[in-house]
Amino acid sequence: MDTWTSPYVTAFIDVTAHFMNEPHKPTSLLLGLCEIQNPLSTSFRDTILTNTFHALYMNQEIQSLCPAYTTNTQSISCIAYTIHLEARDGLKALGNVSSDELDPSISSDTMAITNLVSPSDGLNLKYDLIITHIGQLASYWHQSPQRHEKFITTVKLVYESSRPTHATMLLSHVPACWNSTYDMLNQELTLKEAYNQFNSLPSLASYQLTVLEWDKVRFMVDFLHPLYEATQIICGEYSLTIKHSFPLYIMLLKRIRKESNQYDIAPMEEAISAMQQKLSKNLQLLLQKTLVICTSILDPCFKLKFLLVHEETLAHFGTTENQCLLNFKEQANKHFKYPPDNSSKQTSMNKHSEVGSFDDMYPSSSLEDNTLETELD
Repeated sequence: MDTWTSPYVTAFIDVTAHFMNEPHKPTSLLLGLCEIQNPLSTSFRDTILTNTFHALYMNQEIQSLCPAYTTNTQSISCIAYTIHLEARDGLKALGNVSSDELDPSISSDTMAITNLVSPSDGLNLKYDLIITHIGQLASYWHQSPQRHEKFITTVKLVYESSRPTHATMLLSHVPACWNSTYDMLNQELTLKEAYNQFNSLPSLASYQLTVLEWDKVRFMVDFLHPLYEATQIICGEYSLTIKHSFPLYIMLLKRIRKESNQYDIAPMEEAISAMQQKLSKNLQLLLQKTLVICTSILDPCFKLKFLLVHEETLAHFGTTENQCLLNFKEQANKHFKYPPDNSSKQTSMNKHSEVGSFDDMYPSSSLEDNTLETELD
């Protein structure tokens, strides 16, 4: 069970259940909304949960309520939640970075005449304040149906037929929700023209972002994008098995180490180091399980999925995913099939084993087109 609160709309708290449905797809269900009338303490949270369960006649189904601080820290934590904490740590470090510490190459408009004549109004604005401004403006347009409809209508007029797909409204930021900050900032960049047009009004002038501040928004989106991609893989069509968690940790560690070279900023280096330590700790716990090593070596599905997502790797080696699949099958069949002179031994062993060739385990029809994507997810 989770309780989510918004920093911009503090009049309510919602209780959400996360579970796996019958097709093994992660699902969220809103159980109730409660007004906040007391300080948000642990006892108040427990009261909200108890009242919500009682209203839904769920009291008999709940065995116990376990606060977060009493959980077993020696067990493998949820990888999605670990990624969420990494994103929070990174953004917290960004909040301590001043504008003069940034690499000038990050901004595409640093040589603009306006910046040469006078400093930008948002020169000393911290990253956390930018997130706050965007979140407050999103809440402003969500406060009434009339404002909501006005914003959507303006978006359609600004973009006309070139309007971005599925982008009609600003998104609010909920710290407890995975990818919430990334979704809000990325949507902001998508609707940048509509955002600037509305903020040209005198009543909303305080929410206007300068060129440098827009560069900071893009910087945060680029920083959070690898973590967003990892969470999307985790919350795919099927639940993430333990054998898939292992290569996912490896991929994240390599990606973080690669991109950390471009951040020559002390707070960012500390945040990235902390992110690597959290991932390494979970990876060490995974390596204690023999099943993880065996299944990751024998199953090529996750490797093929990685190649399909990172097409630049295929281009670098001058090959295709189909050729990779053929190579996997050829190498695997060498291990699954026995030499001709050991035919009697093979017949004897087959009586006690149902292991066949790679073609039997992974037929070509199951590793093509949409079937491949479904199986790998």
